[in-house]
Amino acid sequence: MKNHGKKIISGVYLCMYDQGTLKIGKGIDVHSRLQAHKSAGNVFGAQVLRIDIVECQNYDLVEKKLIAWCKKNSESTKSKEWFKGVDYEKCLEQAKIFMDAAPTEKEKKRSVDDIFDYMQAHFSGRPIPFTLDCNKKIHGGM
Repeated sequence: MKNHGKKIISGVYLCMYDQGTLKIGKGIDVHSRLQAHKSAGNVFGAQVLRIDIVECQNYDLVEKKLIAWCKKNSESTKSKEWFKGVDYEKCLEQAKIFMDAAPTEKEKKRSVDDIFDYMQAHFSGRPIPFTLDCNKKIHGGM
């Protein structure tokens, strides 16, 4: 992974563009993802106004919850991770709340099911669509 001399940070990020569009994302190397968004914005004449990173290990779950929150609190949805009309400060506050929240029983069960599916795929030779870290947290493939 190219990290351009920066510490590799995993987590969820918020990226606000000057035309009012908010991008929500996640990654293992957030700095690389953000650099790609800055470059893409420049192609279309959009400048990044603000970026915040919520460093966390459960970034899949935090991103999923934050996207659902943004859908309820936006004027329009350009796509799954792009939003218009979201209050940036409230969104950042919500990301921190989701980061600190314990997973629900349903979310815990899903993690156990994912571990079981991973083991079955591994030992049967089927393709594995995700990876597990040593803390047994599930990370979707990017």
